[in-house]
Amino acid sequence: MNQEQNELTVTLPVKTTWRDAVHAVQATLGDVDKRLVLLPPGTGNRRALREMALRAAQESSQPSSENVLGRPIRTSVDLGTVQPRPPRSEAARERLRQMAKKAANEEFRQPYVSLKAELYEAYLPTVRAEVVLKAVDCEDTDPSHVLEDVKMIFDTGAHCTIITEELLPRSFREYLKDPVHDPYRSSSGLSLQMEASIALTNSPIAIDAIATVVPKVQMPNQLVGILFGQSSCIDRLTLRMIPRPILLAKGEDISEEFWGDIIVEEYVNVDNEIVPL
Repeated sequence: MNQEQNELTVTLPVKTTWRDAVHAVQATLGDVDKRLVLLPPGTGNRRALREMALRAAQESSQPSSENVLGRPIRTSVDLGTVQPRPPRSEAARERLRQMAKKAANEEFRQPYVSLKAELYEAYLPTVRAEVVLKAVDCEDTDPSHVLEDVKMIFDTGAHCTIITEELLPRSFREYLKDPVHDPYRSSSGLSLQMEASIALTNSPIAIDAIATVVPKVQMPNQLVGILFGQSSCIDRLTLRMIPRPILLAKGEDISEEFWGDIIVEEYVNVDNEIVPL
């Protein structure tokens, strides 16, 4: 049992009884006795399992699109009502600068996800955001780029936030090629400042972090988009992720177009201060 005591065997006639079979096993075991775990029987709802399998097969057979990004979370947050950020302190600017240098010196690690594109994109949650991208050492007069009402994949398997280079306009990409940005460049990509206002289920949040810009060929499934990842982003949030099946089981009415809820309770800003919500 479980690859143990393989030398023990029991021989039974073709026709026997439960008691005779149990007695034969007891006689063979002798003094051998170990713990085992009995699992409860399944629900027996084979129809539901078949429907789930058929739905997965249908979705995997549909043509994929590199710009189809998962399922949105449920939210009524209006990003247009988010208050402007106060100017960053010099300490915060230096903290971002050091984060960018560290990111540039670390080996780029692919996100853990390696599923087929259509399955990967259909089942990860997405969040709406307004993202402002700037060079790390930029001045107020230097170019920046705003991604308005952009969808980001909320990817706990991504080590950091990753942005596809092809998502950015050509003029901004040309600006980023300037050698002045080389201290924050690695063989994999370029580290940029990211100011993101993100609509979670119960509240907007303001994240100032470092994102890595990489070519499409380095993204999972050559995705053109944003993976909102761990370092200085998800790992600064206290949150609850409640997928749609849980909400349905609790009696809530939620459309199948939504992944579910991501409820944030507090987060740490770039000054390492806790912002309660």
